[in-house]
Amino acid sequence: MIEADRMLLMSGAHGRQEEEEIHIRHGLLRDHVSHILRDFREEINTFKDLMHQDLSSFTSHLETTCAEEVHRAV
Repeated sequence: MIEADRMLLMSGAHGRQEEEEIHIRHGLLRDHVSHILRDFREEINTFKDLMHQDLSSFTSHLETTCAEEVHRAV
């Protein structure tokens, strides 16, 4: 659809109303894509936060375990 719109605009074989409709469709498409990208970025940030929490928990557990082992060895 976008390619057909581009060709129509380039050809000059269109009316003012068609041109406005094309710009409206492209604006709606751009808004839709922006919304999808925003949601995707939010999902990535949530994933990164969860991974950081898991890593922090693992590190804390490892430190505790090591401290216990050192205490037992002494």
